[in-house]
Amino acid sequence: MKKSLVMFMLLAMLSVFPCGCAKEKKFVGSKNTPGYNIDMQIYQSVDEIKDNCTAIVIASYSEDPIDFYEEEWDLHSSRYSLHIEKVLKGDLQEGNKVVFSQMGKPNDDDYETKIKKGKRYLLFLCQKDLESTKGEIIYDAAGVEQGIVEIKNNNKLYSYYDTGIMPEYDGKDLEKLENQIFK
Repeated sequence: MKKSLVMFMLLAMLSVFPCGCAKEKKFVGSKNTPGYNIDMQIYQSVDEIKDNCTAIVIASYSEDPIDFYEEEWDLHSSRYSLHIEKVLKGDLQEGNKVVFSQMGKPNDDDYETKIKKGKRYLLFLCQKDLESTKGEIIYDAAGVEQGIVEIKNNNKLYSYYDTGIMPEYDGKDLEKLENQIFK
């Protein structure tokens, strides 16, 4: 009897063990880059991030990003030409392209986890100050990676940040977050 109980407990523990491994560990560039620290607001609701951005779009890119050196900040940034598939908020037009910027060099997740070529994203965008961009209209994500949500092939979501509101939508359908945005 005792042997059966021990065997049952062992099997139960082994069957639960893989469940803990199912959650993907995120590398968050703005948090996990050695020597880099950024003080920013953590959005706790969809309304909060929605109200703090200029536009919300579904977009992707197919051309290689440009490595741009920002002398004022002594920092490289990656600039992408995003193709707008759908506009959920703002004055951007579907089918148009916009310039999107992320901190750090292309193909390197230091400073900020980069968007990837050929993937679709729901992006909460903030327009950069025109004075700092010398009049060029450039967008970046609200709250660094908080405003970046990858849309997987099955329309399931994967946020690029590990705290705040967006990780709550990981594995959920795109439609659920869209409904919350339009609420």
